[in-house]
Amino acid sequence: MKKLVVSIVLLVIVFVGYRIHIKKSPIDFIKNDTKSIIILDKISNKNFKELELILCDFMKKEDIEKLGKNKKYVSEVYIISDDELYNHAIDFVAIVDTGMYYYPALSQWKSYFTKIDDIYKTKEKYKEEIKNIFPNVDVLYADYKGGLFFVSNKIEYLKKYLEESEEKNKNLETIIKESKSNLYTFVYNNSNTKEFGMDFVTLTASLKDKEIFQNIKIYLNEMIYSFLDYQPDKRRLKDDITNDSIYISMEDFSKLEKIIFNQYNFNRTMSSLFSLTTAFLGINVKDEMKNIDGEVLIDFNNDKIIIALKDVERIKKLYGTLGKFAFLSNDVVEIDVDKKLLTLHSMLGSKKHNIPNKNEKKKVYIRKEQFLYGHITPSRMDEISKINPSDMLDLEKNLIKKDIVIKGVDGVIEIETIITKEDLLIHINNYREKIKGKK
Repeated sequence: MKKLVVSIVLLVIVFVGYRIHIKKSPIDFIKNDTKSIIILDKISNKNFKELELILCDFMKKEDIEKLGKNKKYVSEVYIISDDELYNHAIDFVAIVDTGMYYYPALSQWKSYFTKIDDIYKTKEKYKEEIKNIFPNVDVLYADYKGGLFFVSNKIEYLKKYLEESEEKNKNLETIIKESKSNLYTFVYNNSNTKEFGMDFVTLTASLKDKEIFQNIKIYLNEMIYSFLDYQPDKRRLKDDITNDSIYISMEDFSKLEKIIFNQYNFNRTMSSLFSLTTAFLGINVKDEMKNIDGEVLIDFNNDKIIIALKDVERIKKLYGTLGKFAFLSNDVVEIDVDKKLLTLHSMLGSKKHNIPNKNEKKKVYIRKEQFLYGHITPSRMDEISKINPSDMLDLEKNLIKKDIVIKGVDGVIEIETIITKEDLLIHINNYREKIKGKK
């Protein structure tokens, strides 16, 4: 009996040691050029009955119930892609961590996959089930390594992510660890490019009752944040903030000139035309932006933009030049000499609401290092989507049912809102219908 007990203990020690030695985390396989990551963490703690409304379009009810019963066998899932988000069809690899159930899961491997050459692929009988979940995909490729399972729609993707990353992106790893939630987490990695002024974007979704609390964080890159790191000593427009307004502040707005007027916001023809026009009129855009006294307030309620000024005479001179050229009337441009404010009316294309107390000013606490504050209501988002009927806004407007609060502090823009499970399902179905039939 002693020998048996000793043998069992030794086997357990060997097994645990072996697992510690070979066991990897999905985060170990993320590459520097990985663009998008969806993380489903702590799956064993999720309530699949609550998620049934979202899953029912992809899975049969009995399969959802089975998933709920077997959730303990899956620890976490990372869905990774190198493609940009604007692509209609996105290639991916899913890395599945089954925790301590790796070997029992491995024993069922051949029930779902067959080996061809040096790779595994799903059996023919699962073709329709796969297409129901992933439009345009009828076969998945797979393999296992380091205590993890890898599944992809492309062989080259699978082979790429089977290799453990030699160079670790520490910032990305830190953001992933800090952003996990009880429903799902989305991470977008833009750190290898300087376009759009951001390194990372994260979206964490937490389910509470029948509502999904969404928190979006945009991590600005060093170049952009260096512009925002210095804030004005006095904030004259803070008390004019209302619902449906956005407040922006920085010490020197001229640093934004290259970011606003570049090839990504304007095509080459428009950029050249803009440069020629300003040169013809003798306007130095950078110098004019330096005249902004640290604050801009965009007021959607009253359809106006308020700009704090350093030199009123300078803006009068600019208006004398530009106003005649652009046929801007006094109804559009208002210059308050005493308060040193420039107000541009009817510039946002929005309609006023006849809702009581809609225009009441908000008491907003703005931190010393804060550069952005916004509060947008669902009705305003609906108006914006009508003014700019792009595909993205057409999809997103179904999701916006509660107020959106925006804050920018210490190089991070944080956006918070709430959606329902029903609205999320509409969004998912719209997207799936959009990509069906597209390669």
